[in-house]
Amino acid sequence: YLAMSAFYSEPDGIPEAVVLMLWKFQANLEEEESRLAITRLERRALVSVQGKSPSRRIRFHEFQIGYLRNERPVDKSSHSMIVAAYQSLFPGGWHTVASDDYFHSWISVHLHRGGMEDELELMLTDFKTLQAILDVTDVYRLLSNCFGEMESETLRLIRAALDLSSSVLATDKAQLASHLIGRLLDRQETGIVDLCKDAAAFRRTAWLRPLTRSAER
Repeated sequence: YLAMSAFYSEPDGIPEAVVLMLWKFQANLEEEESRLAITRLERRALVSVQGKSPSRRIRFHEFQIGYLRNERPVDKSSHSMIVAAYQSLFPGGWHTVASDDYFHSWISVHLHRGGMEDELELMLTDFKTLQAILDVTDVYRLLSNCFGEMESETLRLIRAALDLSSSVLATDKAQLASHLIGRLLDRQETGIVDLCKDAAAFRRTAWLRPLTRSAER
């Protein structure tokens, strides 16, 4: 229960499936046990629950989250536990994580606040992961949540490219590959070279692949 204080619950609450995932990783609780635990917490007014199982969303009142964070301050280990829970469930890489109404919006914040800057950079220089986050959220959420924290020069350049392409990507997410290549192809940073190489292999739909850096604005 205390570990839930590290989740970001606004504005719609924490999806039930995400809480179950964390409790499975943390305490090896089975789904039925976890669902009953959520029900008991609601009856004791320790959480607020909206919807019906298995698609409930869990929220905290202000005094509840204050109590949780007083009992267990949110530190790097709190964020690291959430990251580790996802890694355990999806060992094939970040791009394989199924949409759960939480991961694609918040995992980058957990990585940053868990002190895992190298892992964050690896994630954000992986084309498949960028495309997955964009597909589930939108370019503005991608920019604010994934690139809104302290950045390396490599991430700054990727953010700038996405920002310049945001008006296009807001309406056509399949344009990500062509816009990244068109804006970053001549860069020599290892992460960007790998990003452009992976973007060039994009096969979801027909698209125009720039052969030189051609999208300046």
